[in-house]
Amino acid sequence: MNAVELSKGIYRVGANIENGDRFEGLWPIPDGVSLNCYAVIGEKKENLDMISIGPAMFDVHTPFERLNIDSFNRTFKFLCEIIKKI
Repeated sequence: MNAVELSKGIYRVGANIENGDRFEGLWPIPDGVSLNCYAVIGEKKENLDMISIGPAMFDVHTPFERLNIDSFNRTFKFLCEIIKKI
């Protein structure tokens, strides 16, 4: 797994888990999961808080990119419930 420079000082490292039955040994992932990590290197960025969730995607940003529709539907429903509570 290699870091990809997206922009000056901003890097992405990601991985796809397609054949595991549990994420971190706890949560079922029947459709797989994509893991992404970003690094911002350079000046200190104050108040930089982030959270990222999303559906199972594979081969992202390549000609072979795929999206699991069931996973998308679950993620969309989950986000709608969060937005209702904000």
